[in-house]
Amino acid sequence: MEIPQGSVSDLLIYALVDPDAEDPIDGVLLSIRTELLSLADGDGGARPLLRLLVRRLDVALLLLRRVDNRVPTPLEEDPDETPPSEILQGAGQG
Repeated sequence: MEIPQGSVSDLLIYALVDPDAEDPIDGVLLSIRTELLSLADGDGGARPLLRLLVRRLDVALLLLRRVDNRVPTPLEEDPDETPPSEILQGAGQG
């Protein structure tokens, strides 16, 4: 494998970013996620902690993708609106 020629930022991106990533931030987070999963699958007592860190990275990736409009953001529920489950329960009591 040959190291590409380029600026310092190009070299850092090459070293830190997952090659399948759509952008550098996504790539750094995906690389960290992959490394943590590899560590978590090994022997040792760090597994629960590493799995929590992976979950945090998953959420960070999702939020970044929502901000970039790469994945849709679900609509927020209105706290003043009656939940559908209560509407259905009330319909059977009439």
